[in-house]
Amino acid sequence: MKGQGMRRAITAAAAALLMTSAFAAAQTPEMAARAYVETPGVAAMLDLMMSADGLTETVRPAMLAQGLPPEIVDRILPIMADEMSAIGDELTEMMVIAVAEHFTVEEIEALTAFYSTPIGTSVLAKSQPMMTSFMARALPAQQAALQRAMRRVQEEMQQ
Repeated sequence: MKGQGMRRAITAAAAALLMTSAFAAAQTPEMAARAYVETPGVAAMLDLMMSADGLTETVRPAMLAQGLPPEIVDRILPIMADEMSAIGDELTEMMVIAVAEHFTVEEIEALTAFYSTPIGTSVLAKSQPMMTSFMARALPAQQAALQRAMRRVQEEMQQ
């Protein structure tokens, strides 16, 4: 009786494992992408991107680097935040579609697993400020390069 009960338990566990594996194998890229986007760290990153604080942190330095006066930037940011928050759900869906289009289910599951860890959550939290720092440095260099390119294009067109 004991042996038979143990066999049943093992059989049930094996069946459950097979069903779970079959479900995982049947997961679509969209399903995996939705799980990724709903990961707390990714969801927080998306929320920050659409919030007044997030825009102040990310967009304000770029606007100032372009030479806009701080008082104008400070008037523009609340309007931008209001419009961004109005399309938050739509942007989340766009993220799901983009992730599903560019990554395999296996890759998405690996991203989800990583960003669900404390280190992954920390990386996500630091990614936006890192990109802001990079863009504040890169934007002036890009603008200068584009100005040089425009001068060269004008010279080329005059010949």
